[in-house]
Amino acid sequence: MIRKLGRAETLIDQAATSAAKKARKVRQRARRLLRQVSAMATRAAKAKKRKKATLSAVCAAALKDAARQMGAGL
Repeated sequence: MIRKLGRAETLIDQAATSAAKKARKVRQRARRLLRQVSAMATRAAKAKKRKKATLSAVCAAALKDAARQMGAGL
């Protein structure tokens, strides 16, 4: 998850210095990565019947919030 957040951050920086058409595509890739991070955090925080959650609810909320804040500028 952290790797995807880092990659999205890199893509956002790259979009800032790219031409308009390329920047739009790069921002779309960044948005997709941020949505994936949010979904991964949600899934990791939900405990299954026989499996413990691999991520605490607080940590998942922090990751989702970070993804939301990064995506707000796109």
